[in-house]
Amino acid sequence: MHTFDIRFAKSEGLAALFEAPANRRGWKGAGKLSIDSQGISIAMKRGLPGLFSRRLRRFAAHDLAEVYREGDALRLEFATNFSREVLPIWTRGAEVAAEIVQLLPTRQTVELEHSTSPASAYRLDRVLCALMVAVVVMIAGAVYLLNRSPATIQAPATATPAPAAAEPDAPTADAVEKAAPALPMARTSPAWPAARRHVTAFEAEIATLRAEFVTLMESPSPLRLDGLAAKWHEKLQGVQITFGSQTGELLELANIQAAICINWREFLYNYAGGLREQDLERINAAFAAREQADLLRERMRWYVPD
Repeated sequence: MHTFDIRFAKSEGLAALFEAPANRRGWKGAGKLSIDSQGISIAMKRGLPGLFSRRLRRFAAHDLAEVYREGDALRLEFATNFSREVLPIWTRGAEVAAEIVQLLPTRQTVELEHSTSPASAYRLDRVLCALMVAVVVMIAGAVYLLNRSPATIQAPATATPAPAAAEPDAPTADAVEKAAPALPMARTSPAWPAARRHVTAFEAEIATLRAEFVTLMESPSPLRLDGLAAKWHEKLQGVQITFGSQTGELLELANIQAAICINWREFLYNYAGGLREQDLERINAAFAAREQADLLRERMRWYVPD
């Protein structure tokens, strides 16, 4: 077995703690990569991020579909049936990254000795920052209450009232989109039979596109990815024509199917662009749209139950 020290973010030290995760598992900080004849183990070291996510993942050797190396950065892509997962990691140097590539059980590799991508902007982990702000506010409030004098606590009821709290900001459009619909469609709804037919037809049509993508990934090229993206755009136009000016529950379904098509289209276009430009950051960002499309597909199935 071969074991290597790795990082789950480009930055190091305190900066890595506050940087937004570069992977879907929320892993940050330092970790270990172990390679043996049976597969690959990736573990996150103990720390604050480990409190909120599983710290160990094991992949079989045949699940590793592709490896992309750019200097000391590696992008590992794992595939199981229609499910794909991309895990960016960084090593202690380009030599270590090259050694890892040689040991990994796949021939689908791309290697660049030096980074050709422009420096990406540092992305702050908003969730962690909000959590820390909340903790600081709670501590400050507790200290304030402990230090209040008895005279202040027994103040008469005629004391000047505190100003009213400011109204919270309105939710963003993205938050609204993720929250709706709130409930699945009832089977007794007049719209359910039509919605069920639309879901069945949509699933059959996109199954062909998803299967074409799996075949394409055996030898991906920007040209073929662009061609498949165009087919998803045509499917988006088909959804818009099929539903026309529907309202109510069928409009909710139309929005979900359109969002699935848009995320697949953007994923494929940006993946193709990343390959052309040899831009690892753009490729990683593209796969976020693919993951969102899978989540939306699950929401569609939930919204219109069998």
